[in-house]
Amino acid sequence: MRRCLIISVLVFIVLSICGHASAEVVTFTKEYTYQASEFDSKASSRTIALEFVKRQLLEEMGTFLISETEVKNMQLTKDQVTTYSAGIVFAEVIDEKWDGKNYWLKAKVSADPDEVSKSVERLLSNYEDRKALQSANDKIESLSKELVALRKDRDKWKEYASVVNGLTVNGLFQKGYALLATKQYKEAVKVFDDIIELDPKYVKAYNYRGASYDALQNYRKALDDFSKAIELDSKYTRAIANRAMMHISMKEYEKAIEGFSRVIEIGYGNDPDLDHKTATLYVAGNYYFRGRVYFLRAEYDKSIKEFNQALDMALPFTPKTSGPLNIDHMDKEFRLIPNRLNDQTILFYMSELYAFRGTAYVSIQNYDKGIEDLNNAIKIDPEFALPYGVRGASYLDLGKGNEGCADIKTACDLGVCQIGELAQYKKLFANGLPSNYMVLRQDLNSLGNLEREVLEAYAGVTGTNFRNDFITARVLETTVLPKYKALIQNLIKITPKTNELRRVHSLYIDMANCQLEGFTKEYIYNAT
Repeated sequence: MRRCLIISVLVFIVLSICGHASAEVVTFTKEYTYQASEFDSKASSRTIALEFVKRQLLEEMGTFLISETEVKNMQLTKDQVTTYSAGIVFAEVIDEKWDGKNYWLKAKVSADPDEVSKSVERLLSNYEDRKALQSANDKIESLSKELVALRKDRDKWKEYASVVNGLTVNGLFQKGYALLATKQYKEAVKVFDDIIELDPKYVKAYNYRGASYDALQNYRKALDDFSKAIELDSKYTRAIANRAMMHISMKEYEKAIEGFSRVIEIGYGNDPDLDHKTATLYVAGNYYFRGRVYFLRAEYDKSIKEFNQALDMALPFTPKTSGPLNIDHMDKEFRLIPNRLNDQTILFYMSELYAFRGTAYVSIQNYDKGIEDLNNAIKIDPEFALPYGVRGASYLDLGKGNEGCADIKTACDLGVCQIGELAQYKKLFANGLPSNYMVLRQDLNSLGNLEREVLEAYAGVTGTNFRNDFITARVLETTVLPKYKALIQNLIKITPKTNELRRVHSLYIDMANCQLEGFTKEYIYNAT
């Protein structure tokens, strides 16, 4: 999967990361016959049979995970593993029969144990999702016990039907979450549709269907679902934060700020199941998000204030270790906090906080504080490309060509070779576009396209696409170098009319020359 995010600073940096994994699958199979009561229909009998079989399958999966995978080191009970597995794998009905009195059902679960183990580990650092799954599981257990009691009372048939409906929607929630977690978004939407049809007040179904729509980039429907969840529960902080994220995607920044402000106002301190550390970091995360929105609006002083607050809250809980974090900084853009919290993700966000506060400082030409923050970001995560790129641009702006080119080369080695989306030039002037901007726009769009052509050619013969030195040298000689030189010549021909435009334009030229130097060295290395 390839994801790209353009970040506005002095330059615009595009990160793309790809991944692939293969696995060995294990399968467990169970069958069960449910003897219907006088209250039961075919549908209710199927619901009860399926819940029983599913529970048996998940318990068997849990036993296997505890004995054969890393789950054994997570200090979890078998019941906890079973509960969390329900949000990772789901039962597939193989065969079923109904004769009017008995419902026979055979089902299986299939999964890669190592992947399930990793998913369980992620859930342990994801309080909101873990709580939602635990709530669904607890409800299923209590409703199952209630059914046994109701079967003995002929006057309770209405209550019986209501309990069966509750079993159905909570079982569907587990399945819907599992589909969402395994990125089967369209299927997840259908399951959450079914839940809402059966129980229009099932608040979490709206939130998680909204998350599915978000993943499908249907932001309007996602926004509607998050809004419905908030209508049903005005203090549902997860839905409020998610809706704020949608406003960011739709460039409705004022509404996004209102959302994060609301989450900060509500806080997490009243949740008895949430420890102080997690509650504090969740609130810090929303200060961070609000700072990112101010950053996008080029309100750098305000963004710095928000980042200061987030850092002050997070520093007491920051692990002391550092090094490559092996986390994609473009993973769903802003969405890791407030969802997942462990040592790695805390360090991840500390590096982001320093990187963006540093970028905000650089954007108001406070280079000392900016470079200090960028240094801290790199210290936490030496493989985070953004701070290298911004620090390199800063050094060039300060006339430190060697240091600037070295950082730009490092950023390129880490996968960020694009100097900038030149067509996005206007974002540098969000608080007032120069009057001559429209004259520049066509040229900038054209150069942005040319730059992408060069970088696509370069990416096709380097990194994982490298075949041999001859092919790489040939592409560099015939395509990359001549086209990049042409790009620089065209960039030089642009004549900005304001001092600020000229300053940024000069910086782009310096960065482009650094990149050309890097391509030239690569050519010499492969050609000799």
